[in-house]
Amino acid sequence: MAIEPVPKGKLRLMEAALKLNMTARSLTSLTIRELAREADLNPNTFYRHFKNLDDLGLFIIDHIEVKLRIPLREIRQKAAMEQVAVEPDTEINLQAQMQRTNVVLAETVRLFYDFVANHKEAFITGVCETNGASPILRKSMANIMQGFADDLFQDARDSLLAPQLDDKELAQLSNFIIHHQFQMSIKYIENPTKKAALIKQSYAELRIIVIGAVTQKQFN
Repeated sequence: MAIEPVPKGKLRLMEAALKLNMTARSLTSLTIRELAREADLNPNTFYRHFKNLDDLGLFIIDHIEVKLRIPLREIRQKAAMEQVAVEPDTEINLQAQMQRTNVVLAETVRLFYDFVANHKEAFITGVCETNGASPILRKSMANIMQGFADDLFQDARDSLLAPQLDDKELAQLSNFIIHHQFQMSIKYIENPTKKAALIKQSYAELRIIVIGAVTQKQFN
């Protein structure tokens, strides 16, 4: 079945909203008039494509998921592909595992922030709507963030990056990492002169959390 193309007016309104949202505003704080002006459209055109601002927000959040979810997963897989996975029946050497985890974390963080730099509008909008005024958009964004966390959980489980953790512990860790990375993405975007320091900070914080969780479970 052929995919129906998205009308140009609808795309222009979405692009206008993402551009205006670069000031870290919630989508629902925008007005239809300023959206139309930014998109160079008649305000009445908005209602040909969307019922209201929540409807526009849901369309944008779906776009964010498509734009970010698969590429973010590919980043993790790229970071881990050169690290040989430990076989399930192999005795785990904690020191070797920690060294491998460090390498994967460092490369994942580096690639993640390269990706953030090229998708600023999507990250800013995603973080804003996670804590935004609209309960409809908050719920939609929470579902997408959970999807990101589920992907990370599955990748970590498949590659045996934290075999000491049970599913509940690994799921909690995955949720924390996703929310940490999205929050840090805003600092990274808003502080271009501190990018190197923020990458270093992000890696150090994730390393403490991941290795701390694994080490604590190993010796409990």
